[in-house]
Amino acid sequence: MQRNKINYMQVKDGRGNEIASFSPNKGWTSVATSAESARSSEFNTLYINTWNALKAEAKKASYVSDKNVTKNMIDTSI
Repeated sequence: MQRNKINYMQVKDGRGNEIASFSPNKGWTSVATSAESARSSEFNTLYINTWNALKAEAKKASYVSDKNVTKNMIDTSI
């Protein structure tokens, strides 16, 4: 390692969990904690289940075909 140059660095929270790292080649990288990963997974599952339910309802209504149901059809303005 050259003097005053960082080859790799880890940033940890108060519990010792790595929350970020830095390397000259990759720059900064954020690292999710296990709690953040679990919450993200929970939201992803909720989104997929909701999307599939909405798609099924639209298909049942028979006013659109399965191929025409897209994510752009969901009103997110609420």
